Amino acid sequence: MVFPSGKVEQLLAEDKVSNGVQGFNSTAINIAYVGGVDSKLKPVDNRTQAQKDALWDLLFYLKQQYPNAHIMGHRDIWGKDSKKWKKWCPCFDAEAEYASIDDEIKASKYSDAVEQPKKYTKQVPNSPVKPVSYIDKIKKLASWAL
Repeated sequence: MVFPSGKVEQLLAEDKVSNGVQGFNSTAINIAYVGGVDSKLKPVDNRTQAQKDALWDLLFYLKQQYPNAHIMGHRDIWGKDSKKWKKWCPCFDAEAEYASIDDEIKASKYSDAVEQPKKYTKQVPNSPVKPVSYIDKIKKLASWAL
C-alpha cells in the first residue's frame, strides 16, 4: 500500500496469493495506493507527488528483480477500450507512466546507480535520520514481486 505521504507498507508476503484481479492472482503481485476517486467516488488521478515517487521507486526495484514482469494497471486486464473495463483502477495509464523503467534500468547498469533510481531520494519528514531512498526502505520490507 502506498500512502499519500509516500510511505510504503507491504500487506501480504510475496509467496501469498492476493485477491486483486480474478484469473491473475496466482501470477501477479498487486500494488495499491490510497486514492483514485474524488469525494463523489468518481475515478480521478489524485496521487500525491510522494505517492508517484514511491510507486516509481517500488516498480523500478521490482522490475530489476522480475525483469520479465509486465507493469500494468488493474483496468488494463480488459484492454485499452474503457467501455470494457470492469474497474477503473488505477485512475491513470500505468503502462504509459512506467514504460521508461526498462530503459532506466538498462542505463543504470552502466553507472554507479545500479539498483538505485536516478530520482526520488527524499528526507523522511520529522526524522533525525539521514536522507534515504524509497528503495532502501523497500529493501527492508519482505520481498516484493510484480
